[in-house]
Amino acid sequence: MRIPQTRSYLPSLKAEVLCRLLIHHLLPLTGGYGNVYKGELSLFGKLTTVAVKRLDVHISGQGFKEFLTEIHLLSRYKHPNLVSLLGFCHEGNEKILVYEHAEHGSLDKFLRKDATVCPLTCKQKIDICIDAACGLDYLHNHVAENYRIIHRDIKSANILLDHNWKAMISDLGLSTIGRANENDSFLVTNACGTPGYCDPIYRDTLVLTKESDVYSFGVVLFEVLCGRLCFMNVNDEHRFFATLVQSYYEKGKLHEIIDPDMKQQLDSSSLHKISEIAYQCLRNDREKRPSIGLVVKKLKEAMEVHHSNGVSGNLETNVSSNNGVATNSNVESSIDSEDSAIWSSMGISMAEYLDKARNIFGEPIRNKTVVQMGLTPTRENKAQVAYKMMNHGNKYDNALRFVKDLKKQWGNGISTLCLLYNATGETLTYATSRNWFGDIGPSPYPTIILNGQWGAYLHTKTPKIPSGSAAAVVYRGKYTDNAFCDRMITWSIPWQRFTQDNAAYCEINEVGHFDGAAWDAIYNKTPYAGRESSANWKDCYTRVSVESDTSPIYKAIFTRVDVVTSV
Repeated sequence: MRIPQTRSYLPSLKAEVLCRLLIHHLLPLTGGYGNVYKGELSLFGKLTTVAVKRLDVHISGQGFKEFLTEIHLLSRYKHPNLVSLLGFCHEGNEKILVYEHAEHGSLDKFLRKDATVCPLTCKQKIDICIDAACGLDYLHNHVAENYRIIHRDIKSANILLDHNWKAMISDLGLSTIGRANENDSFLVTNACGTPGYCDPIYRDTLVLTKESDVYSFGVVLFEVLCGRLCFMNVNDEHRFFATLVQSYYEKGKLHEIIDPDMKQQLDSSSLHKISEIAYQCLRNDREKRPSIGLVVKKLKEAMEVHHSNGVSGNLETNVSSNNGVATNSNVESSIDSEDSAIWSSMGISMAEYLDKARNIFGEPIRNKTVVQMGLTPTRENKAQVAYKMMNHGNKYDNALRFVKDLKKQWGNGISTLCLLYNATGETLTYATSRNWFGDIGPSPYPTIILNGQWGAYLHTKTPKIPSGSAAAVVYRGKYTDNAFCDRMITWSIPWQRFTQDNAAYCEINEVGHFDGAAWDAIYNKTPYAGRESSANWKDCYTRVSVESDTSPIYKAIFTRVDVVTSV
């Protein structure tokens, strides 16, 4: 291998010192061509926690070649998102590599179904992916003028996490270096890499390009999005899931296999952007795959959208701003004991919170409660009070003003101005959604809608193409003390109105009913539902309506059957 010359210094360590280290720190972490141990070593006058890879003394051939490759590459090329090689030993039969220690191990252990480690937030996972993509971008585009390194074994097990959760690409033993400025400089070689992550074009043709790494990184992105490793058991048949996620994406059903935490914690438009770039990485045509530099750019843009919409990705999100979206203050009595426990964990009482908090409309959280009105705080009474307060004060006007402002800023062309009111006596939480035409605008679907308050968001046409606005969203809430249901609302605002007009439709069903095949039937029903629709299921009632213009107001009222019949 020809390596461009750069200045470097890497200590050659004595075998006696390292073997003594291993004797006292026999904590094997992984296997491969040898074991990896954790220990402490004095380097550059400082006691340092290190990871020590000791090759099996019987290893030769490929294992020895990887050993030399790691020394050559990691001694010359440094980047915050590449694991650092601190030293090595090549003395007699001893072949030892000393790396900086990654305190939190590798990404894959956080994606296993049987994981015993503390879970990562979804924001942490995407930040880790951005770090890893930056490391790969360095290898592809910035190691030295006119050169690039192709890793050949990108996978979640080779993404290490330090004490600050910074991600570092590791295991460069299979890497190959070549010229970057020649279109025909890709390498023909024996296929290497890990099944499930390996580019199928590389595997079948033995032709390697930097896009092979991009494919592997796309698999990692989908592992993170789906919350599982790429090798899994489906219908008792072992298979890899790259083709599975491609199929689900192309059929518009990717949400069915996305990790529920991702859907709950990430802004929906950000999640869409990340899914789109992950899918592009897996394209069968290499020329249509993005560069890893573009992947970095798109992932960062997605997280900027996430942050600009105020979604924190933490359980401690301030309910008054509800992730920065136009929703939802509270009738105090709708907060149950589970909600109270959340406030306690935040070091603030519910009463203190309600006295000071304001929602995104500027309204105070504390409204007149059922107790103050002399009523027993039952679910039925809370729902009745909320229903009567639907137009109390400026609540509706504030919500409408908010979504109209969104329309002025972002809603070019057909848009749906969506207003949702909760009069169920319980808090409603976002469960899932489905886009057929158009997309959620700059404000995501409200994460929660508290009893007695409006939620608001804008659904817009798809930019730069002819598109109407047709989508559905599901909210989940209690209907008895121990049972929940899902309330689905949907709308259809056609692009060209030859045979149909705006339509509003709704259904209520058991939890999870709207996660799968039900979408096809709903899509077929909605355009013919008319501009008003209602549904009741057990004690639950929903009513939806939509105006007739090209960017109409769509209203959904969630409540109870006994509330509607008593009015």
